[in-house]
Amino acid sequence: MRPLLSSPTVDHSILMKKLYHFGIRGNAQNLFASYLSNRKQFVTTYACKTDKEYITYGIPHGSVLGPTLFLIYVNDLPDCHAMQTLFFADDTAPLMSGPNILDIQNTINGELKHVQKWLMQNKLTLNLNKINYLLFHPAKEKQSHHFLLNFDGNMLMQTNESKYLGVFIDAKLNWKAHILHLTSSVAQSVGVLYKIRHFLSKNLLKMLYNALIKSKLSYAITLLASAYKSDLHKLNVLNNRAVRCITFANRHTNLNTLYKKHKILKLNELQPYELGKHMFKLHSNETSYFTDWKLPTCS
Repeated sequence: MRPLLSSPTVDHSILMKKLYHFGIRGNAQNLFASYLSNRKQFVTTYACKTDKEYITYGIPHGSVLGPTLFLIYVNDLPDCHAMQTLFFADDTAPLMSGPNILDIQNTINGELKHVQKWLMQNKLTLNLNKINYLLFHPAKEKQSHHFLLNFDGNMLMQTNESKYLGVFIDAKLNWKAHILHLTSSVAQSVGVLYKIRHFLSKNLLKMLYNALIKSKLSYAITLLASAYKSDLHKLNVLNNRAVRCITFANRHTNLNTLYKKHKILKLNELQPYELGKHMFKLHSNETSYFTDWKLPTCS
């Protein structure tokens, strides 16, 4: 489930109390109070302009401190309920699992009441139009119970796919929805390359390839390791077209030679490469991934 919190309703007095709780006191807290106070804003449209009014709620958008202050403000949200919570700015995803679907439904509905209470105490609101939830279950197991979630008298919308941090997650976890959107985006980028390739050097074309195509293919590509090769076929074809485009190679040129000559990784090589990077960071203690995982012991 993805509740989107509204940052314009951040209460300055509550924020100051939370900063104090985290040890930001004295002159340091006075600095933050000065940063937030005496700010004015106005709205202008065409020839009309409103009077300047003092801002008593919210944090400055587009500022360096804005995201940090908002994260401090919502940091204790996971403490008010028993669900696991994933945070990224104002995009929050609570998770709940269990062997019985009816028990999960009742538990989540109970925990959502605690979330509602926390929101009221912190003067925050949810954008109910952007909230949806996914129900994951084994592929061979059909959903026999009509799953219903309620938040403050509003029935939440169940969906078969949802976008989270740029990744389309589907209820079956086969990543077909993500691959479909990724294929469409890459196809548009390949079209752009073909239109401009005669006006740019090969070095610039390769830079554009890395920015417009490789970056999209590399993002979260480790998730696609479990996808069917048939679902990835169109992405492979598009990647091959892009490489031929920026190198001005014809369709009869050997692809293996082409990729190797220009030092470009194929799609099936990007997956182990990105996975290797993650594992290297883990081995070098440069990341916190999997820190809570426990390997099974051998008897």
